[in-house]
Amino acid sequence: MNLYYIVELVNYVDDYAELLGTFDSLAKAYDYIIDFTNKYNYQIILDYKLLAQDQSKGSIISVNNYKKPSKVLYLTSDVRRRRKITI
Repeated sequence: MNLYYIVELVNYVDDYAELLGTFDSLAKAYDYIIDFTNKYNYQIILDYKLLAQDQSKGSIISVNNYKKPSKVLYLTSDVRRRRKITI
């Protein structure tokens, strides 16, 4: 079983979600979020330490505006299982 972390940019105004990346570790996903947040002037709302507790249901990590967010970075985890094909 492999665990993947998915980072999406969700735009609430246009009801649109864009896949930004899939990562094989939580640390790599969070590093990407930090870079994106700094580049586009978003604001971190959830600390890395709290992500482990929240990863299975998904977490909003960063927003473009604290008071009225229209775009958020969302992190979820996904378990991918390899199935054996039998003939």
